Amino acid sequence: MANQIAVGIDISKKTMDVAIGHEQSTAIFSNDGAGHQALIEVLKSHQVSLIVMEATGQYQLACAYALQAAGFAVVVIHPRQARDFAKAMGRLVKTDSVDARMLAELAQVLNQRPDRDRFIKPMPDQAQQHLHALVLRRRQLVRLLVSERQRKHMAHAEVVQDIAELTDVLVKQLEMLDRRIAQHLIQYQSDLAALLKSVKGVGPTTAATPISELPELGQLKAKQICALVGVAPMNRGSGQARSKRIICGDRPRSGVRCTWPPSSPCALTP
Repeated sequence: MANQIAVGIDISKKTMDVAIGHEQSTAIFSNDGAGHQALIEVLKSHQVSLIVMEATGQYQLACAYALQAAGFAVVVIHPRQARDFAKAMGRLVKTDSVDARMLAELAQVLNQRPDRDRFIKPMPDQAQQHLHALVLRRRQLVRLLVSERQRKHMAHAEVVQDIAELTDVLVKQLEMLDRRIAQHLIQYQSDLAALLKSVKGVGPTTAATPISELPELGQLKAKQICALVGVAPMNRGSGQARSKRIICGDRPRSGVRCTWPPSSPCALTP
């Protein structure tokens, strides 16, 4: 373990700044298939212990998949946690290269922890990615539909018909997505979907949401999954102060801001 190095990757839409160990300079790769393969070839020449990158929308997914498929241990953390670590280390400057080196330092810290493996979350398989894309698209269409219906009540008579036509299109798109989601559950997650739908009022669309957002569902203990979802009461005490337990923290959904999500399935255990 002594000669192993940690790697930090700061990812944007088009490029990746990569810090390997304690090197002061960072390497830049394109954030595409060719860039991922070039990065893998470079990392293969080192004894890499752990790779840490931030969750930046969807931009980190393809790289994380490629690195895990190549056999590297990858941790994807929330940007809030990365920034808190940087502040704790006195790093107030924020650039892509500085962030990459800071993530490499964080990777080194995590790699020395005895519970290191709990931070490494396997990337979802193709079926899981497919379902997640369908659920995400449905969520986007629902938001569009709600917005259009609200606009209709305040719109000028001249454009009401246009809004009604677009609303009809969105409704048809939602119906099609619901059918695709139901078919996907039957084909790939029938047992888990059936278990969730055994709860009164839960249908295919409702069941698809936790299945797509929580690949650990059915694999963790009750307290762990409750903490990950954000429904577990947490102690909030300091010194002599003992306040009531409150519910806090959850995994961020795609396109939704969260104030303090955990970085791993077991990061919070009440």
